[in-house]
Amino acid sequence: MKHATLEQAGKIISIFKDTPSKQVQALLESGLLADLRDGNIAKVDRNEFRKLLGLESLQIAQNANIIVKCPRSLSELIKARHFDGVNPDITDKRFPAPDRLWNNYKEFHFGEEILSEEVVKRMQAEGYEPANSRELLLWDEWNNESTVVALGSVAKVDGTRIALYLCRGVFKRRSLCLGWWDGGWPAGCRFLAVRKRA
Repeated sequence: MKHATLEQAGKIISIFKDTPSKQVQALLESGLLADLRDGNIAKVDRNEFRKLLGLESLQIAQNANIIVKCPRSLSELIKARHFDGVNPDITDKRFPAPDRLWNNYKEFHFGEEILSEEVVKRMQAEGYEPANSRELLLWDEWNNESTVVALGSVAKVDGTRIALYLCRGVFKRRSLCLGWWDGGWPAGCRFLAVRKRA
């Protein structure tokens, strides 16, 4: 049997990073985490489990988007991600709250230098739209290494159109950066998208 990896352990810890210590301690003392570890998770209906805990149903449907609630501002979402560096031009004013918040994600990687317009065209051909600023920051599957671009929110700085992207920057810093929407993207870039609603 293959044992849990440090990367998996890190993801578990990240789930609790903004949780009060008292709540985490109560969960540990309850033994529920051990029950989840030992149980047959494949047979657990997550919505029923959430209902038992007094939580709202996720209303998950295969190949369907969920409109998620996001009461926090862009700056609050950035703070919650604990980046090592954030471009100072990334502000709530430049990137206001979008009308759309979906969470059926797909990460596109084309393996070639590519223009933003071409990225969007290829995404839409597969039934997706480029992720916006909030969708990027709510996405929790970033590996903290790849450059991942969100072309769905475009702002202007000194007359130049810009888009957000996640990257591992100088000195291995986890960063939230800005790139030129009208410029080409290197072959190593990945692009975050969300599936169009039916």
